[in-house]
Amino acid sequence: MRSTAGAVYNELPDRVSDTLLLGVGYGILQHPYAPLLGWGAALLTLATAYIRLLGGTCGLAQRFSGPMAKQHRMALLTVGAVVAAMVPQWGESIFTLILSAILVGAGATCINRTRQIIRDLSSGEPS
Repeated sequence: MRSTAGAVYNELPDRVSDTLLLGVGYGILQHPYAPLLGWGAALLTLATAYIRLLGGTCGLAQRFSGPMAKQHRMALLTVGAVVAAMVPQWGESIFTLILSAILVGAGATCINRTRQIIRDLSSGEPS
């Protein structure tokens, strides 16, 4: 079942959860640049959603492709949290690696989605 406001209730919590990556960055105390990793990861994850929606506003079907789409980020964070809970002495290192992977992967996702949009618009691909 769908409502007219369904897209808002679907997208808004996802964008809020993307910004929570800031908290992961600020929670890593051993690495002085961890807050910057959190900021970068959060901004790039928001950009992935923006670029996806941009394709939709151009009349194209929205693509939820990766390599670091929402489902990939959430899976990575979930596995990392479980591992960090089991091996707490590695927790900060695990989350530093996760933020780094999200930062790089979200950047690649932004590039891939933008290229797909431009390619589809150039070829006259229907939505």
